[in-house]
Amino acid sequence: MLKALALAFLGVGLGQPPGLPPPPGAPRPEQVDPLGPDDVRPILIDVPPARSLPIDAERGTVGDVALWIDRRDPSRSAVLVAHGRGVTLLSLDGGEIGGLGGPAFNAIDVRTGVTLGSERIDVVAAGGAGDPALRLFALDPDSRSLRDMGKVATDLADVSALALRWSEGALSCFAGDAQGAVVHLLLGPIEGGPGERSIAARVARRWAVGGPVTGLAADDADGAVYVAESSRGLWRFPAEGSAKGRLVDRAGGARLGGEIGGLAVLRGGASAGYLIARGSGRVSLFELGEPNRYVASLRLVAPGGPAGSLAGGLDAGVGLGTRWKGGLVAWAGPTGVDLVRWIDFVDRSGLPLLVEPGAP
Repeated sequence: MLKALALAFLGVGLGQPPGLPPPPGAPRPEQVDPLGPDDVRPILIDVPPARSLPIDAERGTVGDVALWIDRRDPSRSAVLVAHGRGVTLLSLDGGEIGGLGGPAFNAIDVRTGVTLGSERIDVVAAGGAGDPALRLFALDPDSRSLRDMGKVATDLADVSALALRWSEGALSCFAGDAQGAVVHLLLGPIEGGPGERSIAARVARRWAVGGPVTGLAADDADGAVYVAESSRGLWRFPAEGSAKGRLVDRAGGARLGGEIGGLAVLRGGASAGYLIARGSGRVSLFELGEPNRYVASLRLVAPGGPAGSLAGGLDAGVGLGTRWKGGLVAWAGPTGVDLVRWIDFVDRSGLPLLVEPGAP
């Protein structure tokens, strides 16, 4: 067991004060739109939420959500909710499991089965506006409780969006701020005395997209990271190596609608899945893998009709038990989280079900 986790930050400050944009000549993404003209008619499909999970108003505005999936017993899976008073864990039925109080968070992500030294843990990262630090937590799969592991610096002005990546035994985090800067942080253990361990963060690379970063998602299997630049568009970058990227689609067009927010990767196998982007009044789906072709868009149908602005975070996953067969999409509203069954979208769109983990 980890007795203590003192978090250090190594390698920050690439000749650049925190929070400032990259110096002249820093890499910027290429602008390539393979999807055709913006007047392509979108495919809009109305889908009702299967369940709504409210958050106590005293906890402030809900900023982001992340799905923690218990592969041993999918019915015990939970929704991590980042809000104005910290992080809360909710069951898929809406019951409150626990959480941690703290500063206002508007970005959160989780990766399970992460190996740090000799330990295997589930790691949660959270960040908030006005704070350049990244907060890390360990999620105990037995008690479903969070343990604060401290924080590391990011070399950003604040943390408006983040995405964890766990690939080939390496843990990293992509984080963006309201000034348009994006950093790739490498996270790893440092062995101390007996039973002691700390985590170090090192900036592997840094680039800028120009406008505020409102969403990030990492596709561990494909080696891609996606960045939502709120008023400009949706970008794809390689997770490793060069920071040169490609514009997948433009904000304000027919497919994404107006400004875009949260991003999520819904993958049901080694090669099947979708990139999900949250726009104004809709959630749009793109194929994973080049060239990320547009598939369709869904609108959440609230009791009074289709929901309006869908600014905020979202997450998606498969393997969450019988009730959520085929997967679910969770998105944050100001006062709670709405859960949509993927099969309800499939029934209305004709898209295929994704392969559940462990299925033949």
